[in-house]
Amino acid sequence: MVGKGCQRFVEARLDGLFDDPRPGAPRAVTDDQVEAVIVKTLEEEPKDATHWSTLR
Repeated sequence: MVGKGCQRFVEARLDGLFDDPRPGAPRAVTDDQVEAVIVKTLEEEPKDATHWSTLR
């Protein structure tokens, strides 16, 4: 993998470091939705808890 990344960098410089499109279904979650979750967890305190957690 490192060799492939280095070769892409040699051929395309910084543009070669971006991910290639991946096969499969398109993403179901948008960048805006991801940003909203990150902002919410960093700036708000959950009700009846001291921090966000994936445990229930």
